[in-house]
Amino acid sequence: MKIQVCTILHAAFALASLASADATKPSFPDMQGQLVADQLDARTVAVIAARYTANFDEQGARFAPFLGATNSKQHELRMRLASATIGEQAIEVVRDAGATLVAGKASFERGLVDEVYELSADTIEQTFVVEKHPGAGDLRLRVDIDTQLEPRVEGAGYAFRDADGEGASFGAAAVRNADGSLTSVPSRLVEGGVEIIVPQGLLDAASYPLVIDPVVSALAIDNGASIATEADAAYDLSTNTWTVVYQVQAGAGNGDVYCRIYNASTMALRASRIIDASLEDWTNPKIANSRAGSRNLVVATRDSAFAAAAIVGRFVYPVNNDVGPVGLISTGSMDCYNADIGGSSGTSSAGAQFCVAYSRSFSEFRVDVVAKRLSLNGTAVGAESVVSGGTEQFNERPAVSNVHDGSGWAIAFERMGWDASGPFCNQVWGSQVSLAGAVLGPVAVSMLAADRANDHDTASVCVLPRVGPNMRWFVGYTRRVASNPDVELVSLDGLAIRARSSAHAVRAASAALFEAQPSLAFAGGSSIALAFTSTTAAGVGARIIYMRVPIVTFGILAGSFGTANNTTYVSPLGEACVQPTVASRLENGATGNADFLVAWTVQGLLDIRGVLFRAL
Repeated sequence: MKIQVCTILHAAFALASLASADATKPSFPDMQGQLVADQLDARTVAVIAARYTANFDEQGARFAPFLGATNSKQHELRMRLASATIGEQAIEVVRDAGATLVAGKASFERGLVDEVYELSADTIEQTFVVEKHPGAGDLRLRVDIDTQLEPRVEGAGYAFRDADGEGASFGAAAVRNADGSLTSVPSRLVEGGVEIIVPQGLLDAASYPLVIDPVVSALAIDNGASIATEADAAYDLSTNTWTVVYQVQAGAGNGDVYCRIYNASTMALRASRIIDASLEDWTNPKIANSRAGSRNLVVATRDSAFAAAAIVGRFVYPVNNDVGPVGLISTGSMDCYNADIGGSSGTSSAGAQFCVAYSRSFSEFRVDVVAKRLSLNGTAVGAESVVSGGTEQFNERPAVSNVHDGSGWAIAFERMGWDASGPFCNQVWGSQVSLAGAVLGPVAVSMLAADRANDHDTASVCVLPRVGPNMRWFVGYTRRVASNPDVELVSLDGLAIRARSSAHAVRAASAALFEAQPSLAFAGGSSIALAFTSTTAAGVGARIIYMRVPIVTFGILAGSFGTANNTTYVSPLGEACVQPTVASRLENGATGNADFLVAWTVQGLLDIRGVLFRAL
């Protein structure tokens, strides 16, 4: 029997772009997704990887995160299992053991408790293997960490950073049983290191081997010389993978689209695929998943000097990391643009559909938002549906719920319009589209008499599983009052608005903040996941905040938001971050862990970064 206790260590400061590499400063070769490990002698292992270097010898593990080609600072952490106790009794630990490299793991045989480091290109997973039940009492493992960086609690784990926010971070811990189920266990900062505690009850009841897994992993999705923006993400249950799609600017008027597929258990990169690298201009990519058929559909706007702008799509198959041919989704001679897509979490292929919504120019005075349903092979299901009402208004930038609720999708969009009182600023509206193509709505989500002069934009939408006759859905958007943006949340039961509150108020923040660009996803139970930008002053680099928002008395959708939990800054201090997106594992029919992937664009560097949250 073995007990395995592990956390993941990763370079927490996102990598600087390699576009402006300075040969006089330390830099790695282009090793995206690569790792080289070598047994230098009988007791020493050396590693160079895309995001770090490491050395393992009698002194323990030495870890140095790579902070980018233009960063001259060198930060190092030395780690070693210092002690282990069961109850009040010490377990002997061989402190000067040498390291051996076997099957991608650097191992120290320290007695009853071995210390093993599982290596990947982006992270190191620190594992402690206990050969037999250690006895009565709680198991406590103390890891010494020697570094000049300052320790701090951060999110669900802890970090070691300098004054600029650079350094490395650890995920929090949870026990993973042989059947894959998870149980959280305490891990905490102590003087000079970290302590992990496995309670006696868990040791006694556990099926073996027992693994303590990380809660947070960082991703450098695209940190090369390219100009990368506009990330979106989807989860596939059957292959247990995340796929992230994003835009790369290849030249003036030439946007390309790429995607990366990650193993959801380890967040190791499985494959990189090109969605478009033609001379045409592909922009604003979005992605959604169908559980039935185990496939993702990527949509984008294709612009050409010789034809109207059109919506195109391409399937991505995580089963074999393959992509399908390019398909034309919009039809006609009018410009179509700014598409979004929703998928399906159902298990039956017969009723599985995608819903693509986009803006279509109807006339000089009218832009509609239309929805088109597609089958699993990309063919149209029925006719297009106009979801914006079909009046002389400008309706743009639709957002579709990532999946349908069993009966249909929710769609939110921006409207610039006018009435008898004259023109007014952008407002957010919403509609529902059934699996048969019927439209319910539109309804004014942000349209309040006192808000005619305030813009409302960058909408996002999600739905909860249906339990009654009406759709339960949520819309988040940016509300701009006197150039001071705030993220507002609205819950709806059918077309009836039940609650309205700002993210600022939900998390009880007291400082004056500029918050914008929300992204929503279903978080399980009666809560939603929310990611958005936040900064203390206009024009100052925004950071990305992730939070879970509980819905109080949600059984009848009474309409009150609770206090946010798991509120975390996910992007590093000092970087200006925009365009966040959040995707949820639970939206695609999964049960158990509420895993969320948050991705965003780093301004200036124009890189794509991400963080995986494993909420226990």
